[in-house]
Amino acid sequence: MSSQSKDQENDDELASWADDFKQTSPAASPLSADAVIEEGKKSDRKQNLAWVSQVFGLLFAIANFLGIVVYTRSAIVAALSAVVLPTLLALFGWFVHLRLSVGKREQGTVASFVGWMVKQKRADLRIAQANRMGLVFLATAFWVWFPIFVLSKADRFGAHPSRLAFGAAFSLVVFTAGFLRTSTLVRRVDEDLVRWTKLEASFTDRP
Repeated sequence: MSSQSKDQENDDELASWADDFKQTSPAASPLSADAVIEEGKKSDRKQNLAWVSQVFGLLFAIANFLGIVVYTRSAIVAALSAVVLPTLLALFGWFVHLRLSVGKREQGTVASFVGWMVKQKRADLRIAQANRMGLVFLATAFWVWFPIFVLSKADRFGAHPSRLAFGAAFSLVVFTAGFLRTSTLVRRVDEDLVRWTKLEASFTDRP
């Protein structure tokens, strides 16, 4: 099946959802018909983008850390990489597991799409929570490792204390910004899950 014919089938399916939604969902729905249809149009693109970003992000991190280890030839740096890389691989494995457990969106009614979206939002929430926990773990490991690294380079940092101050401040900003971003993402996904769960209930709870 060509991409064009598949897109046409999806458009036809989505076009039929507006009437289906209005007929089956109560007026007090937490999401409008337009919002559901728009999410349906974006769902496949979001899934593909999530896979691409995860794969390339992992490859980029591995390449950078291995490059740093080779360049510095430092056992202390290698020790940090031995913590960071398995953690990133574990997070990626968790992402793959949850994404595969949701499966692909199948054509059907708006109610079936809403049920699929609830599964996806639950997976998104668990992924976001895992990423936040992983970041906290990596930040803790880094701040345990950092003083050891500084002591190993005491002569260099003693001669250039500004480098030590810059490195510590930069790391603090990066980890703080990352934690705030992941926490915001967890909150947003949780709010989305609540709305989609309520919408799913509006279909299943009707007499």
